[in-house]
Amino acid sequence: MCTKEFVAFLLIMCDVFPLLAQVSRAFQKEDVDLSDLADVISSVGKTILGQVNNPGTNYKKFEAVCKILRCWLTLFLVCLPSN
Repeated sequence: MCTKEFVAFLLIMCDVFPLLAQVSRAFQKEDVDLSDLADVISSVGKTILGQVNNPGTNYKKFEAVCKILRCWLTLFLVCLPSN
């Protein structure tokens, strides 16, 4: 179950959950103002949609690690002795 896609999904969720927590906290206030809720929901929605083109911190780290691992793998394969 530990595929690249699964790990990527988990890290995307790590970037998104704090944003969803902002919306949750806004709904939990005792004196909820609907205009404030609309602002929070709009802001969080834009931020989440923005992560399609500009990923969050956790996913960026994942991409960087994958790039490094690809480089090491390529170097390893190039250095293998040919039979």
